[in-house]
Order: sequence, then structure tokens, then C-alpha cells
Amino acid sequence: MEKVTAPEEKVLIIDNDKETFTLCKKVLSKEGYKVEHALNGASALKMLSKESYGLVLMEIVMPDIDGVEILDNIKKNHEDMAVVIISGQKTIEKAVEAMRKGAHDYITKPFNCEELKILVKRCFEYKRLSSEIHGLHIIKKLYRAIIAISSLMNVDRVYHLILEFACGIVRGDSGTIMILNEKTQQLEVKVEFALKSDIVRARTVRVGESVSGWVVKNDKPLLLIGEVRDDKRFTDVVLRPEIKSSLCVPLKIKDKVVGAINVNTTTSPHVFNKSDLELLKLFAEDAGVAIENARQVYGRLEELDKIKTEFIATVSHELRTPLTVINWTVKNLVDGVFGDLDDKYAKWVKEIGKNSDQLITLINNLLDLSKLENGKAEILKSNINVNDIIETTVQKLSVLAVEKNIEMDYTVKKNPLIAYANTERIEQVINNLIMNAIKFTENEGKVNITSTLEDNLVKITVTDTGVGLAKENLEVVFDKFRQVKKDEFEINRGLGIGLSIAKEIILQHQGSIWAEQNKPKGSRFLFTLPAVLVETRKN
Repeated sequence: MEKVTAPEEKVLIIDNDKETFTLCKKVLSKEGYKVEHALNGASALKMLSKESYGLVLMEIVMPDIDGVEILDNIKKNHEDMAVVIISGQKTIEKAVEAMRKGAHDYITKPFNCEELKILVKRCFEYKRLSSEIHGLHIIKKLYRAIIAISSLMNVDRVYHLILEFACGIVRGDSGTIMILNEKTQQLEVKVEFALKSDIVRARTVRVGESVSGWVVKNDKPLLLIGEVRDDKRFTDVVLRPEIKSSLCVPLKIKDKVVGAINVNTTTSPHVFNKSDLELLKLFAEDAGVAIENARQVYGRLEELDKIKTEFIATVSHELRTPLTVINWTVKNLVDGVFGDLDDKYAKWVKEIGKNSDQLITLINNLLDLSKLENGKAEILKSNINVNDIIETTVQKLSVLAVEKNIEMDYTVKKNPLIAYANTERIEQVINNLIMNAIKFTENEGKVNITSTLEDNLVKITVTDTGVGLAKENLEVVFDKFRQVKKDEFEINRGLGIGLSIAKEIILQHQGSIWAEQNKPKGSRFLFTLPAVLVETRKN
């Protein structure tokens, strides 16, 4: 098992024609790529089992193993590796078949140097854009992981969730968390994922022994690919040939190593790289904090809640700056500031912009919730007509309803319904409730909005015929980061902060907000505000 150098700049050429290899190496080496050569398919598969490459240039017709068969092997075991087919005029049909099976492109012999340089450059540019999109998705996952873990108080549940998110973030398919027993100086498996029971039972490791013990003793992360048979650091390791690649990072609490997170790929086509290692290191830092919090949580619930809110606000501020830079770069790319953008990459750039916009909205919502909870949000109030706000919001969101063929019903009221409130904040509440109703209502359903004056209170009701809320969730649906299950349907509710924001706003207006079941189907969300009566306004 070997440490891996950055695979993104490495190119493997599979061709039994030495002249082709010599030409490719001469051209690509000048461009800064590290070029390696395999004379036949068997040699190529052996090299691919030990190393990771950013790009494979492969002759489609090989003397021992068919090029398409090699391509299938690459796609099965190295999903991030790009493949370009080298083809003669007589084998173009096979090259096209290879593209249907996942090859990035093909180039025909004889080719000139400039053609080769452009093709390879485009291929790596495509990989870079794909990596940026994947990076944005990873930021989302990290955000969800941090928030979910920080809300837990049971240490065992924290361990399970840390490992679950660790495997998901780096695309691993098995793993363990090992924690140091201070008395015995042994690492003990606290939680495992997708491992055989006999392996787990046998895993009590002394500090310094095995992979986890080495990581804990040296306080260094490891990225390993293939078997550890020839690695002198791990002579005592039980060989597990099913593992393709592994990550092991130290778990720390207050700069003290307390354990390790291990994640493997076995059946997954993904092979870990340096980016995965850095990502797991970053996640492990927050995981260590979460473990410490869980250990000390009892008796400090309110204090921990405050810490969590401040933490989210800090992380949100830190993330907003790089996301703004990404947005600026994407806009300039689309506008052609950096030159004309190839149509092939335009959709990827727009996808980056779309995802970064979603993250910025998410971050703004988190900051907004933090300010509301800490009393730092300035809410300037005046006499407002709530009916006007409802009408404006319904018109704005009608497009979303039309897309799902949902009937949205609200009758414009002639008589004003006055409350002493902040216009923007009440519009935000109504917007969140209506969007929530549209989101969880199936196509051709109904959403109804009403406004009434009852007992000196302005009462707003948003009713839908969607999947509905279980009775036990009516009380908790407004809780921060609460993702409830709606009847039989498991719905991805995002981070669950839209309703939390609505609740905080209404409470700061001395109002009430709650949810009800809508029989026979759907949900009903209601809120009230103190009304400003005609006599009061005159006075």
C-alpha cells in the first residue's frame, strides 16, 4: 500500500506502439503532466491497481486485452478517472462504442501535437469543473453533518452519525470509529459500518500498532491505496484484500488525540485521493468537538444551544466570502469576461452558479435565524395591512403553483386587516408558509389562504391538500433543524429552518403560530398577530 501523489496531473498511456508513447510523453511533459506508459492491457491493469491517474490515453486495439474491456474495468474501479481513446481510421466504430460506455473522447492516428494538447487540456478542464460542482455538494453535506451532529446529546448516537456522515462525504462504503481507552492505552471500536462481525470483535489495537494505532501515535492522517503487504509501517496488519483504498484520520479533542476515523472503499468504484483526505481531516475537527460536547452535555442544554447558534453564524460568515467569490467568477465566465466559454462547459458553469446561489440562500437563512434568536435582528414596526401582504405574496408565488398545476385560492379582501408589525418580516412568514404548502402538495392539489379578525387578533391560515403531518410532529415541526416525516412519505425538507424562522418572527411580534392536521388530507398552518382596531388607530 502506497502513499499517493496528486493523481490529477498524472497521465497513463496504454499503447504497444512506442513511437506513439514517445510523442505523447514529449508533448505532455512540456505541458507539466507526469506521463507513464503501459505496453499492454495486463501491465495497464496492474498499474491501475496501484496508482491513480487523472487521465488515461488508451489504444482501443491491444494485443492481449480488448480496449473496451480495459475501459469497463476503469469505470468499475476508478469512477473519477477520465479515458481518451486512441484510434486508427479503421477502428473509429470501436472508439464510438467506447464513448457510449463512458470514455470522455477519442483521437485518431495520426494526430499532431497541438491537437493532443488541446484535447488533454479540455479533459482536465472538464474534470476541474466537475470537481467544483462536487465540492459545492460536499459543502452542503458538511453543513448538514455539522448541524445534525451538534444537535445530539447521546454519545453513542454521535459516534454513529459521525461515521455515517464520514462515509457519505468521501463516498466510502465501510469504516470504524476507534476511541482510546486511557487506562489500557488501547483503541476500541465504538461503532462500525458494513464490516464483518469477526473483524470488529478482533479490533482492539494498541497505540502504535496497525493503521489506526500508527495514526493515533504519530498524529498524522493516512491515505492508502491497495494492499499494505509491502508497507514496513504495518507489518502486524491483518491483510484485507477486498479494500481498494483507505483513509484514516486522528480524532482530537482540544488538540489531544482521542481516537481515529477509518473509512474504506471496497465495492465502490471510487478510489480515495488527497482531496478526500483533506475533507475527512476537516470533518474530523468538527467531529471531535461534537464528541466532547456530547460527553459534557448534561445540565448545559441552554448553554449548548447558544454555542451551536453562534457556531453556525460564524461558519456561515466564513463560507459566505468564498461563495461570493465563486458567484463572481461564474458570472464573469458566463458574461465572457475571461474569454468565450465553450458550449460544452457552459452548462457546468451554470450548475456551479445554481448550487452556490442555493448555498448563499441557506447561509443567509442561518444568519437570519441566529440574529432572531439572539435578539440582534432590528424589527421596525408600523401599522400594516396584512391583506395587502398576502395578495402580493400570492401573486409572486403563483408561478410555482402553476408549475405543479396546484390551485391556489385567496380572495382579495376589500376591508383592511391592520396589525402593528414589520412588513418585510410578516411577508417572510407568509412566503415561507405558502412555499412549504406548495412543496409538500402533489400535482393538481390545492392551497388555500385565508385572513380573518377573531378576538382582536389577525389570524392567517394556510391550508394544503399535501402529504400531511403526523400527529406527533405537530408540536415539533417548528423546531430548529427538525426534519419530520410526513405520514408514509419520507420527504427531504432541507435543513428545516424556514418554519423556525417563521416561529421566531411571530414570537417577536407577540403572536402565536401552530400547525394542525387538515382532514381528510393535508396540513394547516396558522398564526395570529395582535390587531390594530379602528378606534385605536383614530386615537
